[in-house]
Amino acid sequence: MVAELVRDGRMAVRTLAERLHISRANAYSRLARLVRDRVIRGFSVRLDPAQVGLTTAVYVTMQIEQNAWRDVRERLTRLPAIQHFALTGGAFDIIAL
Repeated sequence: MVAELVRDGRMAVRTLAERLHISRANAYSRLARLVRDRVIRGFSVRLDPAQVGLTTAVYVTMQIEQNAWRDVRERLTRLPAIQHFALTGGAFDIIAL
């Protein structure tokens, strides 16, 4: 079920049930359980950045206090403009796209 939803998250439950050869009721039940158990943490849309006017990408490097990385990580995950970030070693502590 998870693999099918990763392939097409907008798939109708009826279609999902047909592909898995299970009843719609069973598909609804399994899907609800995956959401309840937080296996599926949410549903989202992947936009084409150029189509929505975001044609420039920027890598930002940051130096942080070492014991603050959890707080910084949490804050970066809430910024919609951040597509990806990684903790690094060397001259900088974080690089973000």
